[in-house]
Amino acid sequence: MSLRKKIEHNIRHFRSYILPSHRRSAVNARKAASPIPQDKPLCVIDFKSIKIDNVTGRYLYHLVTEFETMGYAIAYTDRFRFLATMEIKACKKLLLSHKFSIVPLREIPSNCEILLTDTAESHTDLATKVISVVYDQVRPPVDSKNTFSLPFFVHPEIHESGQVERSLANSDTSQSRPMSLLFAGNAKAPKYDAPVLPDKYKVLSRVKALAVAENALGPNLVRRPLLLDQLVPPPEQRASLTIATTQDLRIPSEQWIETLALGDFYFACPGVEMPLCHNLIESLAAGSIPILQYPQYLTPSLTDGIDCLVYSCESSLVAVLQKVLNMPEDEIQIMRLAAQDYYRKHLQPGCFAKQLIASDSQRSTVYLNAYRVPIEVPPH
Repeated sequence: MSLRKKIEHNIRHFRSYILPSHRRSAVNARKAASPIPQDKPLCVIDFKSIKIDNVTGRYLYHLVTEFETMGYAIAYTDRFRFLATMEIKACKKLLLSHKFSIVPLREIPSNCEILLTDTAESHTDLATKVISVVYDQVRPPVDSKNTFSLPFFVHPEIHESGQVERSLANSDTSQSRPMSLLFAGNAKAPKYDAPVLPDKYKVLSRVKALAVAENALGPNLVRRPLLLDQLVPPPEQRASLTIATTQDLRIPSEQWIETLALGDFYFACPGVEMPLCHNLIESLAAGSIPILQYPQYLTPSLTDGIDCLVYSCESSLVAVLQKVLNMPEDEIQIMRLAAQDYYRKHLQPGCFAKQLIASDSQRSTVYLNAYRVPIEVPPH
């Protein structure tokens, strides 16, 4: 580790003991805690490392909401540094509006059914099932039944809004949609044109993929609306690619899922420095069939021609786009249903927790950063 990295690590390690905002966060979290309910199974969360705060606390948010969905009461152990960022990390802060309890560090309740932890110091003998997390960027052993990769989920703010549940409840996959193909999201260079994507993951960056699409289809088949009321094309321009970048047209977050549901297909370009992006998961939930270059990064993998369309290079991307703009409606409806079914079976809240609970071992392990490890595509 370089000297700079060591200094940054030490600052992160000790800042909660120094910054008033962090001390205040811990105090407020303790005040917000409720007594442990006796009518629910209990999931105790004991995280010692500040790495659980990575990606603004998304890992924690997803783990908590998975077990909440399954009916578990949530209790955090009273670790100061963990509580000190409850109001600081954006996704972690969302959990303050959820009901939770706090238990003394060395007094895990005897009725604890699930213990989520990153430390061997936890009283693992007191829980019916112990789930340890691994922060390293590695994939779990392929031959182990009790190791799991944390899935990629809908963005916490979108989950919190309830949009996905409302969309699924009102979904009609047989209804025609007003837009053939949509990309919506941030596409600012150089952020979304990182060399790590082609170099490490062998995929086109978001900026590159959009440029290829726009150049290949030409101005007659590509729309770039600047106003929200221009987002939906007129009927005669339905068979086109609509590009709504954040730089041109910011979609209100409360309308995100319903916006994705306007399109038959969603152009699921990669994220910033890795292939996966929450937009892909949200498109599946909205029944907007993803077009992507990295289906193998979901578990199980998406299947080309069934619940997605896959390209492997610039030329195959162009071929896929042309196919999409000329695909019969009945074929689209079948794929739309399959895409949404994939979300319901594998990514809907609670699906991952069910896998962990069903594990036949008292101990299991979740790899939080497995999705960052490149996956080689087998040759055809």
